[in-house]
Amino acid sequence: MPAEPVSTKIQGHSSEEPGALLTGKLKYFSLQRMKVTAVDCGLSNMLLLTVEGKLHEHNYVASISPFHPIKRLHDRHIIQVACGDHHCMALSKGGELFTWGENTHGQLGLRSQPLRESTPQLVEHLKGSPLVQITAGSAHSVALSLTGTVYSWGNNTAGQLGLGHMENQYLPTVVEALWNKSVEFVTCGDEHTAVLSKDGLVYTFGAGGNGQLGNKYARNEPLPCLVLELREMHVSQIACGRHHTLAYVTSSKTVYFFGVKEQQQRRNGDMLGRYMALPMQLPEIDIHEENGTLDRIYRVIAGGNHSVVVILEEKFGDWGMKRRIATIEPGTAERWISDGNSGHWRKINKEIKQIFSSVECVNGSFLQQREIHCTTSDVSWIDHNAASLFFYVVKNREQVLQQINSCLKNYIIPELSQLPAHHDALAIFLILPECSLMHGSQEAVPLVAAFANAVNNLKPTSLKILKKLWSSLSACSLNKHVLMLKKAIANLLKSGMTRQDYVKGTPIFEMLKKLYKVNMKANSGLPIEEFYIHELCHDQLLHEDVQAMQMLEHTEDCDDSYIPVLCSQFPFILNLLAKRRVLQIDLTLKQEMLFTGAFLYDQGNAMRISLIHAFEDMLQPDYGMFVQCDMFSPLWFPASPSFEPKHYFLFGNQCGQTISYCPSIYLPFPLALFRKLLDQQPTLADLKELDPVRGRSLQEFLDYEHDDIVENYGVCFIATWDNKTVDLIPNGRNISVDNSNKHDYVNRYVDYVFNTSVAVVFEEFKRGFYQLCEKALLKDFHPKELRSIIIGNEEYDWKKLEQNAEYDGVFKQQPPHSTIKIFWKVFHKLPLSEKKKFLLFLVGSDSIPVSGMDSLKIRIVSNSTYTEDHLPYAQTCYQTLILPLYSKKEVLKEKLLLAICHNRGFC
Repeated sequence: MPAEPVSTKIQGHSSEEPGALLTGKLKYFSLQRMKVTAVDCGLSNMLLLTVEGKLHEHNYVASISPFHPIKRLHDRHIIQVACGDHHCMALSKGGELFTWGENTHGQLGLRSQPLRESTPQLVEHLKGSPLVQITAGSAHSVALSLTGTVYSWGNNTAGQLGLGHMENQYLPTVVEALWNKSVEFVTCGDEHTAVLSKDGLVYTFGAGGNGQLGNKYARNEPLPCLVLELREMHVSQIACGRHHTLAYVTSSKTVYFFGVKEQQQRRNGDMLGRYMALPMQLPEIDIHEENGTLDRIYRVIAGGNHSVVVILEEKFGDWGMKRRIATIEPGTAERWISDGNSGHWRKINKEIKQIFSSVECVNGSFLQQREIHCTTSDVSWIDHNAASLFFYVVKNREQVLQQINSCLKNYIIPELSQLPAHHDALAIFLILPECSLMHGSQEAVPLVAAFANAVNNLKPTSLKILKKLWSSLSACSLNKHVLMLKKAIANLLKSGMTRQDYVKGTPIFEMLKKLYKVNMKANSGLPIEEFYIHELCHDQLLHEDVQAMQMLEHTEDCDDSYIPVLCSQFPFILNLLAKRRVLQIDLTLKQEMLFTGAFLYDQGNAMRISLIHAFEDMLQPDYGMFVQCDMFSPLWFPASPSFEPKHYFLFGNQCGQTISYCPSIYLPFPLALFRKLLDQQPTLADLKELDPVRGRSLQEFLDYEHDDIVENYGVCFIATWDNKTVDLIPNGRNISVDNSNKHDYVNRYVDYVFNTSVAVVFEEFKRGFYQLCEKALLKDFHPKELRSIIIGNEEYDWKKLEQNAEYDGVFKQQPPHSTIKIFWKVFHKLPLSEKKKFLLFLVGSDSIPVSGMDSLKIRIVSNSTYTEDHLPYAQTCYQTLILPLYSKKEVLKEKLLLAICHNRGFC
């Protein structure tokens, strides 16, 4: 700003009383033609900042020379400085904040609490936060980040930190009361603080005895309070003196002041007006140039006990206000990938290193305006689209990617685990998964593993905040994190790594586990299938896992290194096939002690046949073992069973055996069955599946918000279910349900249907189910996964069904027999509902095995005694279709539909 050469006027100070301000002659110091961009003063010293970012200091008492460079910061480009009475602050272009001087009240913000620091120290508790402004009071400090977050620390005896109490703070603390105020400027007085929002609102807190807070009360305020008299004026600038505050309104060119000022103190002997925001109209002063009048820019400055309004030419209007940390701006990506000479690339290379060597700079690069309504666990200030677009643009420029990769590896990622528990700092964990380098091939694995390791090593408070941030991500953004980890695991597997090598991927698995739990707890909308890693289906590894688990069960002392990586730590992320195989292998190991290979196969197939027949009988509506709301509803356990509890124990035992012996089985039960098997409570959503009419009625009842709910519905605390009416609470039929207790009523209704009414028979079913299946192996399953393992899923691939089909008899020929050609043409044109009926007809289930269509192999054979008048016939237990030699498509379709709609195959 000042032109060169520059001279600075400094008032004299007493050497006997350091820091005591005296009046006297001005001293002039030559700055040897330095270009100065900022100056700030305290009671003990002065800081001078050059345009090159070099910082010089003058101590009024101790300095031998007028100004001396601060050696500790010689390799830093400083962009902002601030002085308190006896402490100093400096912000670097790389986002680092340094403090030094007295620390009697914690104003330095250091983890240790020395009484004084003579050399600048890094404020580690603000690492990662992209600061945009720093300011200092007498013995307190305040910093503002690019996200609008305000941090304060130091002396708080008057509430000047805005934290709601008056205790000193030795570490920077978020002023949570200002979180959603969109703060864009902060300034400190002696013992008070003022902030300005983007909406032109002024908030003050701290010492108020001299009226410096702008309210009518002469008292201290420990929380930010809106200056009501200025709320309609859209203030554009604020400044704090020692005991007064200034506010400037651009539209009216008016300065408002409040606090102690001599010219407003007396009227008839009273102290009037000092607690109110009083206006002062600025004079009209023209600035001319050769071609006319220049536009004027006003800047307000508050000194200790005086005020100044500076009128500037427009070209000086910013006056250092845009000295900001290095960040990625619009157009940066295009400039980085553009062709240029070696000088151009050296400049780009320097920029890349400056930004991507700093967590603060990366965090400050992808921001959008924080919403007014956002909470402290929201991530609305992160512009994920901007981050994704940037990395997409630069991904094809190898030089740029190599430099970014080097910076991430050597600077960013090593710092991640030590980041403090601030939302601003932890944003880096949400930004890096947008980077294409984290989604690459083999080269990305070490980077992702180190990143995951940093997540796992976060301090508990930081990890807790990060999990909250994850939970507020959209499903799309969260999925990028998951894909990053899954790709890294897949790349590990592609390299043909051994079991010992899998341990290297442990941090990745652990992070994925954390994401999975956050997703399930927050119900973020990301399907659990997105967490499956299909590449982990490796029989030998899974076999070793089960053996290791069984060994551990019989070993009292064991080293944690023997804990199997895939099964005991990460069963939730394995592909369903892998999960199922774990259980199959476990059962097989137990059976190997009794059976040899060939006999085991025959025994397993016989068991499958037995299970199909058993389920076919028990699941018939007229059998009476289960109840059904209507013919299209799932089955459920009866409230008044006609069978003894032991029958349900046997049924549960047979369901458990399906995991080992049946690829899939037809069990038309709601998800609540599998939820209860995993000790989870059913919800109203489960009742909607079991009884859609009743479930919708209860939902409508919950949604009704009018006061006439009792008159309109007339509901009491009773439940009618399975031809029984019971009180949900004592004397429930005489207690009306209204808006105050309707949620309790619905919860009790759901609990009665799924728990109370079936308690005895379901517990027997559950006991039978877990007699064969080890509950520990299922504890991390989701109900949908368990259902898929037992009854299969609906991920149909009908072309694969045709490809995997086997033929016998006259059909075993090449090219395919004409009847086979007709069959597949008819089949592929059937609607989904009819295709599912065909599966039920042929294999005993309308779902496919959890392992997919590849494991579903059907056989189609001919029978010479069958004519075109015969229907197709199914040997369900062997998944075999006996198909007559149809010659016409119309005949085949008619006979096939008759068969699948009115018949069930049998063995």
